[in-house]
Amino acid sequence: MSDTRPADESIGAATLLEVLEEVAQAGFGSQLVVIDDGDIRCAKCGTTEAIENFDIAGFRRLEGASDPADMLIVIWGTCSGCDGGGVATIGYGPNADDADIAALQRLDLDALT
Repeated sequence: MSDTRPADESIGAATLLEVLEEVAQAGFGSQLVVIDDGDIRCAKCGTTEAIENFDIAGFRRLEGASDPADMLIVIWGTCSGCDGGGVATIGYGPNADDADIAALQRLDLDALT
């Protein structure tokens, strides 16, 4: 990855696994989990922080090539607890769960573009 802050874009034929591999190669290989209230937790160290305070380095939007309802936003950044690079997937659209919706309502992705 040449740019850690790519513009929000649909990736077309790129799969989630391809995106995760790409960001892992850029140093964002740990798992981040969106929890019930929309906060984000680092699976490596257990630090939980408000998603709007998370240091987001970049994001991509994915839509399923075979099923447009498979809509995800992949975010990656640095954990404030362990300084590790992590990545989270957040559903949006009809398949988003309550935690995903809470997170997206609190995120300002426009500020990253």
